[in-house]
Amino acid sequence: MGVMRFAFDPEENIRRLIDRLGKQAFLVNYEGKVLPGQQLIVQENQISIRKADDRSARLFFPWPISGKGDVLFSTGSLIEREEPYSLLVELARGKISSLRNQSGSWQQVGMTIPLEFYDRLDDAHDFLARGVQTNDDAREACRLGGAALEQAQLASDVLMASFIEQRMKLQSRRYQKPPLRYCCGVDFHLQQDDSLAEWIHCFDEVSLPLNWKMSEESESKLLEDQIETSLELLRQHNLNISAGPLLDFSDAGLPGWIKQWERDVISMQSLVCDFVETTVSRYANRIRKWDLAIHGEMGAAGENWAFLTEEVRLRLLSRSLEILNQIDNQLEVSLLITDPWGLYHGEGGYVLTPFGFVDILTRARGRLSSLKLVLTNSYEPNRTPPFDWLELSRLIDYWSALTIPLQVVLAAPSSGDFLSQASEQVDSAESHLVSQKLQSEWYEKVISLLIAKESVVGVQFEHFHDKAPHRYASAGFVDVTGKPKISLERLPRLQTFDWKP
Repeated sequence: MGVMRFAFDPEENIRRLIDRLGKQAFLVNYEGKVLPGQQLIVQENQISIRKADDRSARLFFPWPISGKGDVLFSTGSLIEREEPYSLLVELARGKISSLRNQSGSWQQVGMTIPLEFYDRLDDAHDFLARGVQTNDDAREACRLGGAALEQAQLASDVLMASFIEQRMKLQSRRYQKPPLRYCCGVDFHLQQDDSLAEWIHCFDEVSLPLNWKMSEESESKLLEDQIETSLELLRQHNLNISAGPLLDFSDAGLPGWIKQWERDVISMQSLVCDFVETTVSRYANRIRKWDLAIHGEMGAAGENWAFLTEEVRLRLLSRSLEILNQIDNQLEVSLLITDPWGLYHGEGGYVLTPFGFVDILTRARGRLSSLKLVLTNSYEPNRTPPFDWLELSRLIDYWSALTIPLQVVLAAPSSGDFLSQASEQVDSAESHLVSQKLQSEWYEKVISLLIAKESVVGVQFEHFHDKAPHRYASAGFVDVTGKPKISLERLPRLQTFDWKP
């Protein structure tokens, strides 16, 4: 058992911040894996974080930045020691180091680094140097570390805005519009959605919700009729169609009777594969793109589903992927990664990182056409930390190392209201911070970076209409009353180069 200690300003407002933000903190080892069994204890002006081993680690900790809200920062790799580190000084040191490394890498490949970036970075470094020299005074070190973070974040914003602008200019010389495919999840009752008919031209592809549990709970003939009607309507609009995820390994996505096969993995595999083969074979001529699974890397929570171990999930997915390739090796098969940061490792019980899980799967049974990274904002449980452009850029680059084309699934709420038709609700602690305007701005912020990343080939919005059954509450383009949101009105301009984030 190891302990890492961090000091902060004992002033009351800072203490309340630590109590609130500490719940989102986590430690990461040198392999990039979130350490399990972390226990954060706040005493007076010191944070103690207990972990399972005594090896060095990086602390990820969100901190409020003027005009931006909470932003996730990280320290460098720190060893354990009796003397506490200054929390904000170490977060500033980590951010400055990250900025120097990233700007150097981009400069080597031809990016022009703006002078304003160096000015902001120098200011951050000056505050950091003074903060290091005043470590004996926790309050002053906290003040200077916070000032360094503010300047470092400004430098980060300047760097990322310049990167995106330069990449957009380069892309505009190659393409008439951004080379991203825009997809949106839709419900089977398409003929009843007048707003979708009006805006459907904004999308290159639509995704139909077809999964195992739905097929189990719905009357077979009724579901088939709904699918057939939807396919005919979408064919008239000449849209690409995808469907799935076929397998949902979350608590809500698994049929309850599968538990009776927990001691017979072979029979369980046979049942799963029979569903996959039957469903895909029936529609393969009209649906050429399939999402194989969601929550595969992390599985369902709770002891009731403990039998679905990483090994079992890999076996089920591996065999299912093999069957899809046998049905038609020209089908495009994707896998959704619910937690691309791997925060679920903090709950313990996992061996493979999400990256390692996908790597083993693709090495075992052939290719995936794409990976879909799920990014959400303000949901409970929240699998997406409060990132800035730089952290998101590094995450995309990290997953790009698999050399599999990436798509990004986006979900951000426009309202904090509870929706019974949604399986994941807005975090009650953040419900007052969401609005249509903020939803639209979040989508624009993320998409602007995705356009600049060559490895990203598509963006998928979780659902279109909030009235339809969906996963993430209020993340659609149309509210429950049928009124289009700001994000829908702004969507067409995101499909051009004539805008700036």
